[in-house]
Amino acid sequence: MKNIQSIPFIAFLIVLYVARNAVPYAIYPLILLLLPFTIYQFVNIKEAKQSFVRSVKIFSPVILLILIELVAIFCTVYPFKGLPLNFLKEISFISIFLFLLSYHIRSKDDFTLLIEKIAKYFILFSIVIAILGLWKFFYSPSFISYNNIDGNFHFKWGSSLMSDYNFFTLFLLNGLIFGLYTILQSPQKIKYKVLFLMLLQIVIFTGFLSGSRRFIFCVSIFFIVSLLLSIPYLFKKAFSNTSSYKYILLFLGLSLFNLGFTYSFLSYFPLITEKAEKIFFIEGKNTDTNIFNVSNRINSAVSYYLIDVHKKEKVEINKRVANKKGDTISTETVSAKTVSAEVDIAEEIIPLTSSRQKLWSLGKEIYQEYSIPQKIFGFGFTFMDIFQKETEKYFYPHYLFLSVLLFSGIIGLIIYIAILLWSSIIYLFHLKKLAVLFFLFVINFIFIFFSFTDFFGASFYAFLFIIPLLYGYLHKYKKIIHRKIQKQID
Repeated sequence: MKNIQSIPFIAFLIVLYVARNAVPYAIYPLILLLLPFTIYQFVNIKEAKQSFVRSVKIFSPVILLILIELVAIFCTVYPFKGLPLNFLKEISFISIFLFLLSYHIRSKDDFTLLIEKIAKYFILFSIVIAILGLWKFFYSPSFISYNNIDGNFHFKWGSSLMSDYNFFTLFLLNGLIFGLYTILQSPQKIKYKVLFLMLLQIVIFTGFLSGSRRFIFCVSIFFIVSLLLSIPYLFKKAFSNTSSYKYILLFLGLSLFNLGFTYSFLSYFPLITEKAEKIFFIEGKNTDTNIFNVSNRINSAVSYYLIDVHKKEKVEINKRVANKKGDTISTETVSAKTVSAEVDIAEEIIPLTSSRQKLWSLGKEIYQEYSIPQKIFGFGFTFMDIFQKETEKYFYPHYLFLSVLLFSGIIGLIIYIAILLWSSIIYLFHLKKLAVLFFLFVINFIFIFFSFTDFFGASFYAFLFIIPLLYGYLHKYKKIIHRKIQKQID
C-alpha cells in the first residue's frame, strides 16, 4: 500500500521537474519535495542498496551516458562555471529519478499507474500554464519583471513565461498529447468533456501566440495523427472505447476553427487601428512589438504571401510612434525604417535555418581544429567559450549530434546514437503498450534536436529516453517469474 501511494507522488515530482522548463519557479517546490523524499528512501538501508544495484542493472546504458557527460564536464577549463554547472545539476536530477524508479516501480501495474498519473498532472499543469501565458500575452502588471525569471536573456513578446519559448510550448504540447490520449482511451473518466476540449484549445492557442515555429510543425504532425485516429476502420482495435471517436472529431472541428481564428488574428487584426492597439499590454505599457513579432514568426513558418501586409503595418507603426512623441517623420525616415523592416523579415523567412547554419559551420570549424585524441574522445564543454566569444549570444551549435561530437568526440557520439536506437527499438517492440510515449518521444526529440547541447538537458525527453529501458526490464522480469511458476507447477 505504501508503494502504491508513493507512485503518484513520484509522477508529480517528474512533472514538476519538467515544468521548470516552462516556468522556472517550479524548481523551488521540486527541490523542496524531491530531496526529503529521496533521503527518506535510505532509512531502510538494505532496500536502498538493492534499489541502487537494480538501477545500475536496468539503466546501465543511461549511466554510461551520465559518466561520459561527467568526464566532459571535468575536462572543461571551467567545470563549475556557467552552463557546465547546469549540466551537473541535470545529471544529479536524472540520477535521483533512476534510483526512485528502481525503488518503487516493481511491476507492470506500477508502471501503468505511474504513466496514468504523469498524464493527469501534465494535462492539469499545461492548462494552468496556458492560461497564465495568455494572461501574460494580453496584459502583465508593471510589477512583474521577466529579468527575475531569466537574468540572462528574456523576451517581452509572446505568451511564453520564460525566455526559451520553444520549451515553454513543448510542455504545452506534451500536455495536449496526453489530453487527447485520455479522450481516446477513457473518455468516461472526464466529467465535462466539452469543457475539457475547450481547455485543450486554449493550450493550442497559447502555443501559437508564443511565436514558436517548431510548435506549428509539431502540432501539425499531431493533427495529422489525430485525423488518422478518427478513422475507426483503420484503428478499430487501437482503442477500447469506440465512443471516443466522436470526441476526437469534435476536437478536430474545434481545432480547425481555432487555427483559422488564430491565423486571422495574427495576420490581420493586430495594430491596424488605434483602438486595437490599446488592447495589448506588456509590463503595463502599450506595445507595438508583441503581436507583430509573433505574427511575423508564425507567418514565416506557414506562408509567404502576407509579408507585404506586415511591411505596411510596420510603416504605420513607425508613423504612430512618431506622432505620439510629437515628432515629424519624413518620407526618407519611413522608407529607411521600411527597408529595415524588410531586412528583418527577410532574415526570418529566407531561409528559416539561416541563423542555425552559421552556428553549424562554426561548430564544424571548431571540431576540425581539434587534435586527433580530442576528435576521438572530445574536449569537454570548452567549445562553449569559443561560441560565446564568436557569436556574443549563443553557447552551442543548436544541433544535438554536433554538440555531442564536440564534447565527447566520435566515441561519445557513437555510444549516444547506439543507445538512442536501443531505446527506440524497445519502444517499437512494445508499441501497443507504449504508443503514446513513443509519439511523445519523437515529438520531444524533434524539439530538442535543434536546440539542446547535452544528453538529457530537455527534462521530459530525458524521462522518455529512459522509460523503455524500465518497461523492457519489467517485461523480461515478468516472463522469468512466469517460467519459474510454470516449472513449479510441472
